[in-house]
Amino acid sequence: MTKMPEAHKDFFRRLPWVVEHPNFIFVHCGLDPGEPLEGQIEQLRRRDATLFKPKWLHSDGLALVGHAQQTNKVVVAGHCILPEVRRIENKVLIDTGCGYGGMLTALLLPEFEIVQATRSEK
Repeated sequence: MTKMPEAHKDFFRRLPWVVEHPNFIFVHCGLDPGEPLEGQIEQLRRRDATLFKPKWLHSDGLALVGHAQQTNKVVVAGHCILPEVRRIENKVLIDTGCGYGGMLTALLLPEFEIVQATRSEK
């Protein structure tokens, strides 16, 4: 296996931790329903890594909860590998385990159309 080029590593390091849209919030894992939304979003905007393993990027517990009490936007997240796309309240989980032999999943918005592909064998 070849090493990842430094330019690719740099690209990943620079990615935002949250992407906001008038109708959607895109975040790796989820948001904490027990904390005010704006504080969480601000910490994600700043890419504040003062916390070890920020929960919005790593906590499995956040992945499987909806966010209807926090926002009327749809929260789109991954992190929690599931056999199929799952909607929980206003949250859509799209990680179907491509890195572990599962399907590669994309979600076309605003149509909520699921597009999937399997890994091709060489």
